[in-house]
Amino acid sequence: VINDILDYSKIEAGKFSLDKHVLSVNKILSEVEEFYRSLVENKGLSFVVEKHKVDDLYIQGDAIRIKQILNNYLNNALKFTASGSITLVAKKLDNNEIYFAVVDTGIGINQSDLPNLFKDFAQLNTGSNRKFGGTGLGLAISRKLAHLMSGTTAVDSEYGKGSTFSVTLKLPIASQKIYEQENQKMNQTKAAVKSRLAIDVLLVEDNRTNQMIASRLLEKAGCHVVIANNGVESIEQLKHNAFDIILMDCQMPIMDGYEASLAIRKSGNQTPIIALTANAQQADREACLNAGMTDFLSKPFKPDVLYQKIRANLLAKAA
Repeated sequence: VINDILDYSKIEAGKFSLDKHVLSVNKILSEVEEFYRSLVENKGLSFVVEKHKVDDLYIQGDAIRIKQILNNYLNNALKFTASGSITLVAKKLDNNEIYFAVVDTGIGINQSDLPNLFKDFAQLNTGSNRKFGGTGLGLAISRKLAHLMSGTTAVDSEYGKGSTFSVTLKLPIASQKIYEQENQKMNQTKAAVKSRLAIDVLLVEDNRTNQMIASRLLEKAGCHVVIANNGVESIEQLKHNAFDIILMDCQMPIMDGYEASLAIRKSGNQTPIIALTANAQQADREACLNAGMTDFLSKPFKPDVLYQKIRANLLAKAA
């Protein structure tokens, strides 16, 4: 929720910038499929990926923001589909535009609601005078991100029959050679950072999705990860186990990250604690440091930044 508001505020203030790297469309689809397949199938739905002329398609753009649009669409499809299927579509059009769509067999949307869907703070109505939670910013942000990438968004739906949410982007076409050159450099940098991370990490985070994402990133870097769902559980873990680093979410039920960090330091434990928070103001940083945390990482974060933060704190501890 906070990340949506921060993104929305940056876009509205004209302070939102896109990364420009050479991307493999096929890789983007594979990563999205890997994340969502289990979520969709665990709900009893079938997950289909349809690709048309994109297997060898390379573009210049921002992978994180393209996936953010697809994530918003897929999250809505999951929320509103109780049976049937969810299909992720990617297609290269004749004019070199790229079309992505998420098609579901969910409850659909009333025709009268369609014009308002991509407006700020709009929420999908189920047709039974009931709305699902959320900021109502996901689709608005998707449209704004699409515009930043010279694209458009659209929706086609009929109540009781399902919905199709799509985005068409016009991004520069690139070559496989340049893609491989860029990735070789990036992989060398990642390998240099990851090689130093065969460590034990205590991840203190209450959100299951965030737990899964952070765990995957850490485990890919060679870390052994133990999860605590709140501050109380983190303190209990530290009574019985030693860790090289603690990643601490600030906002959690039962006991938040600030209170937990104070208690950890009071016990005499000096394990580096990196705060994970969506709040990026100087006052928030100071609050983290005052609670005994040693560093600060704003959500959402890039994997390389996470690895670098961990490495810096390990080196500081060893000095």
